[in-house]
Amino acid sequence: EVYGVTTVLSCKRYQSEACMKQIKNFMLSKAPEPAKKRMQELIGGGSSGNTGLIVNERMINMPDEMAAPLISGLFNEIRWSQEDQKSKEERQSFKFDSYVMITRILKEQGVALEGKSAKKKGKQNQANEDEITYIKAEDSVFSCHAKMQYDFPWSSKKPEGGLVWYGRVMVFSPDALKNIEKDIVDTVGDLALRNQRSLD
Repeated sequence: EVYGVTTVLSCKRYQSEACMKQIKNFMLSKAPEPAKKRMQELIGGGSSGNTGLIVNERMINMPDEMAAPLISGLFNEIRWSQEDQKSKEERQSFKFDSYVMITRILKEQGVALEGKSAKKKGKQNQANEDEITYIKAEDSVFSCHAKMQYDFPWSSKKPEGGLVWYGRVMVFSPDALKNIEKDIVDTVGDLALRNQRSLD
């Protein structure tokens, strides 16, 4: 049985696939004007770069502690694939210029939409963050390291219990991977990975 999936796909390599087109069109359609141009550059059909689409989904009742080995394993596979794939084309397809991912969050009704490109959050944005519930704990880490992100209404259903579903698109650089991996271990906990890190 499949309980979740954690992987990365090259937006450039798989740009002709119908599912990739649908995902990219969805993210672009939800992007606010300040972010739309940059997102077009990252994942649009004419993009010259190589953006990696991170897919990180699992059953809602799976423990957050699973995130640490899953994300660590994914990042290791990316590093190894840049060297170990048989063909140059395959190796190049794992050398990403940026990463993008989409997730779901819950906000208290009345909290403003967020669309930021600045690295630092102002007091208002931080206040908004305090009123957000992340369905997967590691998404809070990805959000902290995002160089650009934006939110959009996920469902037209009426709020339940004062909470509203939103989607969040996050973009971050390859340089952030090491810190993301470390912060996820610190956030959700994984004794084995912590012990391994202490030995490195």
